[in-house]
Amino acid sequence: MIVVTFGGGARYQDTFAPSGWVNIPHLTKDLIPQGLFYPVARNEGITGHFNSSAALLTGRWQNVDAFGSEPPPTPTVFAFFREQHK
Repeated sequence: MIVVTFGGGARYQDTFAPSGWVNIPHLTKDLIPQGLFYPVARNEGITGHFNSSAALLTGRWQNVDAFGSEPPPTPTVFAFFREQHK
């Protein structure tokens, strides 16, 4: 399983908008056809890198330290995967 998230730093118009796909050719031509792609996400909180990535990986908004010094309070998809596969 490969999970690619962009929780900050990637401008929609330069990447995931149809006009921006030219800037991410490996992602659009090689990876997207092999998996699931969600080009638009709604975020009503802080859009810092760690908060956004934690929200994507847990499915819930995470109001945590923006420098990553504390873990998100809810389990990530990786924790669920580890639990299921021992």
